[in-house]
Amino acid sequence: MAMVIAIGITSCKKGDKGDTGPTGINGNANVHSQTFLVLSSQWTHNGTSGQQGDSYSNSQLCYWITDDIASKGAVLAYTSNDNLSWDQMPFTIPLYSGHAYSESYLFEYKLNQITFYIADSDFLTLQPSSAMYFKVVCIASSVRMANPNVNWKNYTEVKAALHLTE
Repeated sequence: MAMVIAIGITSCKKGDKGDTGPTGINGNANVHSQTFLVLSSQWTHNGTSGQQGDSYSNSQLCYWITDDIASKGAVLAYTSNDNLSWDQMPFTIPLYSGHAYSESYLFEYKLNQITFYIADSDFLTLQPSSAMYFKVVCIASSVRMANPNVNWKNYTEVKAALHLTE
């Protein structure tokens, strides 16, 4: 029995352009950025786990959290109610409603996955009543070292320094 393998070879001249591909995730080989809109119905209550509160986990769109990013680079997370102004996570807000308590916004990541948490100090966290935006920026260690004066807590500064478009 004979096996035939066909290989197609094309020739390109300088200046030739191929077909335009689909738009990819914002970033480059060393920086990736993506915004998530999390609806109130997408949160899961974790009242019996080690992390009290509500969580949202995404492993479908986080393929850019690689071994290299997780071990040597940086994963930054920000949250927003309006998709305009961003607060870097983690942070805690003191709340007063008859008694003092606080609400914490946290995140954790591992290979190809990120999880956002909201937890109240009184362990009575309710599911967020409105949609929330989360922005994740993954940075290779070389990029972070090349930008020592960037305030990584300030998304506007990160966006400008890394030339992000979203």
